[in-house]
Amino acid sequence: MKELTVGAIGFRTILIRWERKSENYLASLYLASSIIAFNFF
Repeated sequence: MKELTVGAIGFRTILIRWERKSENYLASLYLASSIIAFNFF
């Protein structure tokens, strides 16, 4: 479900991990999640 939602909105960096550091990947995941949450409300 998460992959479909993120893919439909266009956050390809979440699906394909371009970041080498896990902290950067986690930060982009949090950013995408917050954008998705704000779009629903």
